[in-house]
Amino acid sequence: MPKSNSLQAQVKIAKEAEKKFEQGHKYAEAKQYKRALECYLFAFDNGHLVNGWGGVRLSYVPSAIAQVGEEYPPAMDALRDRRDAREKLISKGETNFDVMHEWTALNYYLKDKERELAFVENLESKGRLNDELRQLVIIDNRELLLKRRNYKVLEACLSRLAWSFFSEVGDYHAEKNFPQKSDQSESHKERLSDAKKSVRENGTQCFEIALGCGRRTAAEVVLEHILSICNDSLTYSALMKAAQRTNEKRVAENLLQRAKGVLPASALQKLRAKMNDKG
Repeated sequence: MPKSNSLQAQVKIAKEAEKKFEQGHKYAEAKQYKRALECYLFAFDNGHLVNGWGGVRLSYVPSAIAQVGEEYPPAMDALRDRRDAREKLISKGETNFDVMHEWTALNYYLKDKERELAFVENLESKGRLNDELRQLVIIDNRELLLKRRNYKVLEACLSRLAWSFFSEVGDYHAEKNFPQKSDQSESHKERLSDAKKSVRENGTQCFEIALGCGRRTAAEVVLEHILSICNDSLTYSALMKAAQRTNEKRVAENLLQRAKGVLPASALQKLRAKMNDKG
């Protein structure tokens, strides 16, 4: 097939995928789940051809399929089949970026992240795990790994998480000092609040991982950037909890001392009580 005709065919399929996705919503609302699933699957299987649909295809589309699956089990089977197909490719050595991201996205909407970790551990035991997949899965499952305090595994992605964190620090300062609009609009305040929340949450994760890996200097650098933006009781509480989880009690105590110069007595009392509860 000539290249021009091939491109025309891809454009046609891309438009059809967008159309099918919208049709799927209508069928789902009408509880015509079989038809909705057919539309959603067409959108997922061909969504890679739609410009700007990278995030949509790996979030909104499988999410819509999973919602249909709550009432129509074949939808979950369809997600599982697609996940298994990509898993087979990966097990044979496939390192394609899209395949790996599709696999992790499908695992998420299948609520099967434990399987994901077990699969990667199996690959690693056989010496067949590439670094890109390792970091992707670790980052994708960092909350679960943090819950398990598996800092040795998390250290492999600390640099990537730190780069993302410092980018968020920059986003906050840009939004605060150089807003897109000169007025203090509600959208500006919301963006600033969201940026601050990201700094607190992702920074605390980096802080805990660095402490858990014994990288004190890195932890201190992250800490200073967090507190330069988020200097409130919620942030101190999260940081102290992270320090205690890594058995860095002195770091937690230093944070409490530091909070004395910032927080009111009532907030300090609550922080002190939480620290004592954790022993």
